[in-house]
Amino acid sequence: MMFIRNKERIRLSRRLTAVAATIALLGPALLFAGLLPSAPARACGATPDPAQGTSTQTISVPTAGTYYLWSRVLAPDTTNNSYYVQVDGGCAINVGDNSSIAAGSWTWVNYQDGSTTARTSMTLTAGSHQVVMTGREPGVGVDRVLLLGDPSCVPAGTGGNCTPAPDTTLPTVSISAPTNGATVSGTTTISANASDNVAVGNVQFKLDGANLGAPDTTSPYSYAWDTTKIANGSHTLSAIAIDTSGNGATATSVTVTVNNPDTQPPSTPTGLTASAPTSAKVNLSWAASTDNVGVISYKIYRNGGSTPLASVTAPTTSYADAAVSASTTYSYTVTAIDVAGNQSPKSSVVSVTTPAAADTIPPSVPTGLAGTATGPNSTSITWNAATDSGGSGLAGYHLYRGTTATNLSLIASPPTTAYADTGLSASTTYYYAVSAYDNAANGSNASSPISVATSSSSDTTPPTAATNLHATAIGTNSVSLAWSASTDNVGVAGYRIWRGDGNWSNWVAVGNVGASTLTLTNSGLTPNTAYSYGVRAYDAAGNIASSSNIILVTTLLQTSDTIPPSAPTSLAAVAVSSSQINLSWTASTDNVGVTGYRIFRNGSTTPIAIVTSTSYGDSGLNASSTYLYTVDAIDAEGNHSALSNVVTASTPAQPTAVTVIGVVSSAANGQPIVGAYVHTGIRGTKTGAASSYTNSLGQYVLTGISANTKHNYYYSASGYKSQSYSWAFPAGLATENIKL
Repeated sequence: MMFIRNKERIRLSRRLTAVAATIALLGPALLFAGLLPSAPARACGATPDPAQGTSTQTISVPTAGTYYLWSRVLAPDTTNNSYYVQVDGGCAINVGDNSSIAAGSWTWVNYQDGSTTARTSMTLTAGSHQVVMTGREPGVGVDRVLLLGDPSCVPAGTGGNCTPAPDTTLPTVSISAPTNGATVSGTTTISANASDNVAVGNVQFKLDGANLGAPDTTSPYSYAWDTTKIANGSHTLSAIAIDTSGNGATATSVTVTVNNPDTQPPSTPTGLTASAPTSAKVNLSWAASTDNVGVISYKIYRNGGSTPLASVTAPTTSYADAAVSASTTYSYTVTAIDVAGNQSPKSSVVSVTTPAAADTIPPSVPTGLAGTATGPNSTSITWNAATDSGGSGLAGYHLYRGTTATNLSLIASPPTTAYADTGLSASTTYYYAVSAYDNAANGSNASSPISVATSSSSDTTPPTAATNLHATAIGTNSVSLAWSASTDNVGVAGYRIWRGDGNWSNWVAVGNVGASTLTLTNSGLTPNTAYSYGVRAYDAAGNIASSSNIILVTTLLQTSDTIPPSAPTSLAAVAVSSSQINLSWTASTDNVGVTGYRIFRNGSTTPIAIVTSTSYGDSGLNASSTYLYTVDAIDAEGNHSALSNVVTASTPAQPTAVTVIGVVSSAANGQPIVGAYVHTGIRGTKTGAASSYTNSLGQYVLTGISANTKHNYYYSASGYKSQSYSWAFPAGLATENIKL
């Protein structure tokens, strides 16, 4: 039975007022929700007017059946005694409308259109339906509506005599497939048998206590279970049946074994790192991989090879490669292997360079030592590069000087094959010798000494002022300076850098660099502080130029940034001459901003330069030598990135001959000039002649001039020879212009 019961009586007085009905279904042992018009067709003879008062209710019926409509009506008189019922927007049913309905008392009515034999019935189908009650005549009240599955029951009083006892009987349910102890794979159908004294509403299958899919509402009850979605092994299946009254029962569980072939590879190993504690060992470590079944081992690959170098058994996540050579770069990747033999993708590649082996072999003795006076107080000393076979690499040279060939003292340890010796006395002969040393502190024997005499003239002309001084703050406590070169009548010897405060006062010297160096990094500064800078050039005679332009720069503000930049990538090195290698790389990124790059050479932890661009020219190198480079990035807070890839480059051999271009600057007493010459003595034997010239004041090309050897140059005409000029040009100089 189903009833619509108002908490307040419904009064239909051309409006259905104060409607607060609740709907309950009191049928044969079931609760239903839903109404449909009865099967016999009726014409829609009237259209209810919602303005007369209306009440809309929703009911739901899980199973179909025929139900009979009873309404308890209060008629104000024998004329006004009906109302409309509509189901799902169907035709309006005129309930009552017969003068036999007693006025002023509650009367149960089960007919329509005024005919006591036209019994009102509804066909209930599964699902939700809408019931609309609308007023038809004034003053009519409705307080109960029953839908009875039992056609013989006649309601009395409030209709409780037609109310059945509630259903409390549990359904029964059992797993019919797979059977207990079965082995399953792929997609397996789980089936269950379920029954109930009234009706089964649904069956919910469960896997290891968790719902498996949505409830099945239709018999036979089953679920297509994809066993490949879970790990192989033992699992528990069960089912819960719920009847239409909400009673539930759980089936006895069954245990099955899932056994699917494993085709899923492990995850890719991450966090691979490499370090070389010695020249004969590389240590690797990485984070463990995961797998749907289990990781059994890891394979290690070296230098891009397709055959693994080694394999380790899980859970080990490290390996020591002892088959390595000193001073060699190696790259590594790792893969994970599971029980079924599935192999993960390779990890990211890491590279490491082993340090040099212990070196006890000294470098070779430098050769080709030569010197030239560059003024009354300075000389230029050059030599050929030494070689080192011990493995640690050539580190530099020791240069010795004295006023006799047998009493020499160490004056400098330059890293390159040239040195400008300043602060000397005019018109004095000095003796020089040079030795080489390597990175293991092994030293060669000294070369044979040479002598160089300084000139007698006195230089009192200072260099020109350096120009274009500019600065960049590369962190909270460092400033990078650069400027354009000065010139001098003899030669610039170096630059002295001065620093002042933000008010252009309190100047102090903060650096001194050679003539070929036009940059300086000033460190140890205070964050967010203004500093002023100036540069002054000086020559070998001690003459000091006026100051460059003065600049002001402010160091960066200290922040809480602790994130380093990304490592520079694609580092490349190209030797552009016997003494210079050019570097370039791809820019790093940073959460705040990259402020500079540090360049490292031959494994040193001290940078050879700090730059703000992504390129650098490393000059002053030895000819026929191999150099190793790496770069890191720094941000404004001083955080350093990991090192870039390692690259090597070799400088070519140093040129041994110079091409001299003689430029004739004056006429030869009106006579045609016939050539320019080089010879070994004043107006001595000619050893070269001009190959071409354009006019009497032309240019003459003298080729094949031996380096590091003093020669005399002059030009001649008929009956005339010019003044002779003496020069010696260092090795590595390809072309030189001279004025005759």
